[in-house]
Amino acid sequence: ASVRRSGLSARRCCSRGPTSVLHGLLAPSESLSTRCSKKRPPPPRSAVSTVAANADVRSELVARQRDWAAKHGGGVIEGRDIGSVVFPDAELKVYLDARPEVRAARRSKEVTDLDYETVAADLARRDALDQGRESSPLTRAGDAIEVDTSDLDVDQIVDLIVAELGSPVSDG
Repeated sequence: ASVRRSGLSARRCCSRGPTSVLHGLLAPSESLSTRCSKKRPPPPRSAVSTVAANADVRSELVARQRDWAAKHGGGVIEGRDIGSVVFPDAELKVYLDARPEVRAARRSKEVTDLDYETVAADLARRDALDQGRESSPLTRAGDAIEVDTSDLDVDQIVDLIVAELGSPVSDG
């Protein structure tokens, strides 16, 4: 398992890179293991990056995510800009990634109406669009713990994150 840790700041949340293990928002009362074992719904493929590039949409989504976290006293929150834009002062940021071929294989199992090649091309296209967008681009926050999930199962990934939650935190 590859885990890199750098300085952590003031609040706890988890974010992800191109590979999602945590899907959606997790209230403090909800089990991390239960949420991580849930299968992700297939994303709307064609318009996600186009809609996500709209600065007004991004601004509204950021406000709603911050409002949700405030109302629930925090939580485990997943998304492509959670640690870098939405919650840049999170105490714990986790950037999950995997090799492109592993990501495509995982997603093609989730989205059964598309073949591996189509899924791989779509992931590469979406990554390029999201990394290059002006508003809230996909990027790893400098103080995030990076976890390469390529050779890990969900339980191993959860164990790594839970271990980080229990580790001492610096003001980075």
